[in-house]
Amino acid sequence: MTRGWQSGEIFFLGRHQQVSINDVLYYSTDFGQTATCVNTEMNFAQIVTDKTQGYIYFTNIWNATIFLSTNYGYDWTMQSTYSYYRRLLSGVKDGWVYRKIYQHSEDYGSTFIDHSCAWIPNNQTWVKYAELDNDSIHGYIYCWDGELEKAFFGLTTNHFDSLIFLESYGYHPSSAFGFARGYTDGELFIAHNIDSRGKIRYTNNYGVNFMDIEEINLTVMDLWYMTTGNQEGEVYCWASKVTSMYENYNVYIFHSMDYGRTFEIFNPVGWGIQPVLANFSAEQKTGIAPFSIDWYNFSIGEDLSYEWDFENDGIVDSNEENPTYTYEEPGIYSVSLNVSGPDGSNSFTKENYITVYPFPAQPQDLTAEVMDDDVYLNWQAIEIDTAFLGYNIYRDTTILTLEPITATNYEDLNQSNGTYKYCVEAVYTYAVSEQTCVEASITVGIDELCVDNITIYPNPVVDEILINFPGTFQVTVYNSIGMLVFPEKPFRYHTSISARIFPKGIYYVLVKTGGRKIISKIVICTP
Repeated sequence: MTRGWQSGEIFFLGRHQQVSINDVLYYSTDFGQTATCVNTEMNFAQIVTDKTQGYIYFTNIWNATIFLSTNYGYDWTMQSTYSYYRRLLSGVKDGWVYRKIYQHSEDYGSTFIDHSCAWIPNNQTWVKYAELDNDSIHGYIYCWDGELEKAFFGLTTNHFDSLIFLESYGYHPSSAFGFARGYTDGELFIAHNIDSRGKIRYTNNYGVNFMDIEEINLTVMDLWYMTTGNQEGEVYCWASKVTSMYENYNVYIFHSMDYGRTFEIFNPVGWGIQPVLANFSAEQKTGIAPFSIDWYNFSIGEDLSYEWDFENDGIVDSNEENPTYTYEEPGIYSVSLNVSGPDGSNSFTKENYITVYPFPAQPQDLTAEVMDDDVYLNWQAIEIDTAFLGYNIYRDTTILTLEPITATNYEDLNQSNGTYKYCVEAVYTYAVSEQTCVEASITVGIDELCVDNITIYPNPVVDEILINFPGTFQVTVYNSIGMLVFPEKPFRYHTSISARIFPKGIYYVLVKTGGRKIISKIVICTP
């Protein structure tokens, strides 16, 4: 299976009811809901596309001869013949196509350029899968080292001449049924068949880190393949089932628009009895109690009935096709679905599939003690668990902690006069709690505040402290520890005090007029 050039376009191989010897070529423009058989005459082994609209390549089943179609697979011309490297890789430029990792063509497969592949240590290294990235610079490889008996995943930036090994695998490459680049640069999907479970993994940083996306039930299927589409998060899986010497034959297209978390299933090619296969998923697998989940059922079969066990305790919780279920209590839950129809039944269980966290506890008993221009916060400790990371502290809307702290106290020093709202929230791996808040007021050395018609500027100060008032007033200056540095002096209308007589630092200017007074915190930064 390979993607086309527009949204919804895919090509895939499958049998035809009137042509039963070899696979034929199908083309779909509606995401696999329906498909048209475009060619029954060629001996298809593998198909890929490049960036040119309508151009598709294939190698035949007998040797590595490359054929090219310029009209969506209806007509073919032979491009080149080799006796090896039958597997093709889709290029990311017009006319580019690769013979596995060993050669690539820039002229639609007519001629090929050899790659050195100097990183291959010995003839026991078996290359199972390779893929190009969208950026046309990076490439990926999945191989088996027979000498070390290990599977490796690697990255190249030079047509596989050299390789950076990024990860070793416990899975043999023969278990993989998908290895496909995503929609944007750095994206790659890998799918493995482990004990009849299709494990889909995804990276968006060129393979530095992978995340597990979902598991698909493969128990009754014969073959599986995976590719990606032309939209963000679009994934396709192709599956087939054959029984009774092709009296019963069905091809299924699993289509996802959320990176393989949920799927729709289409049956574009098929005849005879359909298999029965249980499959389901949930878009969100973690939440806070009470946690409600909409379940997505993408099982296969006709006239099916459903038995959902959301806690895997042997109790059927729902018989709906796509139910909603609410977990009231925290815990880790396994989920099971059994489907039954006139042609059989099938069950699938996902172990430890849902994680429900308790409601995040918030800090309690928050107090704020003010000493001069300093605020000291204290609160009661939260019972520590593995999900707890620490506390965030806020002054009004400003966060004061760059990272969560684990202490149950905090000092906010040298604040100017005013009233502040301090809030503390608890941070967990899965959520942040509601905030607990308290107010604190700073009034250093002030009995009564009045700012009518008094101006003190600039702030910060380099040369002079300027004070204006329409009348007589007295000025006193203190340093940050309360020491008198400018004795009280009377003035009329305005005055200027040289800042150069003070060292750099924080100072408090006290202005009195009649029975009123105001104090202003200033910063002196003289050269």
